[in-house]
Amino acid sequence: MHHREAVITSNTARLAKLTFNNVHIHLRGVPNMKIDWEKIICKQTQPLYLYPDENAIELGRIKDFFPQAEKFNLIIPDGSWRQTKKFQKRELPLQTIPTVKLPQNLKGNYLLRKSRFENYLSTFEAIAYALDYLENSAISEIALKNFHLFVQKHLNHRHPSKTQSGGPSDSCSN
Repeated sequence: MHHREAVITSNTARLAKLTFNNVHIHLRGVPNMKIDWEKIICKQTQPLYLYPDENAIELGRIKDFFPQAEKFNLIIPDGSWRQTKKFQKRELPLQTIPTVKLPQNLKGNYLLRKSRFENYLSTFEAIAYALDYLENSAISEIALKNFHLFVQKHLNHRHPSKTQSGGPSDSCSN
C-alpha cells in the first residue's frame, strides 16, 4: 500500500484485511523503510503481481501458464493509478514476478472516489474478482455483496439526506 493510502478512510485494502483471512499490508514509500520482500514472496507458492500492463496474463488463463502451481501468492498494489504504476518500476523484486490482470469487461462499483473509467476497480473489488479465478466464486460473490453494502452505508453516512436505492437490504438475515 502506498503510505498515503494508509490514512484515507475510503481505502479498501484495510477492508480487505478485515474481510479475508490471508491479506497482509506492507507500506511502500515511507522514507528510510524498506519492504522485506523475502517475507512477501513465498517460495512455496507461485507469486503473481496484479497489474494490467501490456504483458499481463488474464487471470482466467492462469492455469494454462502455471499448470503445476497449487497455490498462488497474489501481490496487489494499493494506491492511486499514478502511485501503483511506479510500484513495479521502483521495487526490483516485482519486476521478476509475472503480471496478471482481470478481464476488461468488469465494472467498478466503488462510488466513494471518482474514477476516470468505469472498469477501474477498487483494491477490494480487484481482490474479490481475482479470488473468483484463484479460489472460488462463492467467496467472490459474498465479498462483492458485502462490498456493495459497505459502499452504500458509507454513502448514506456522507449524505444522509440522499437515500441510495437498488442495493442490498440494510437488514441481514444471515
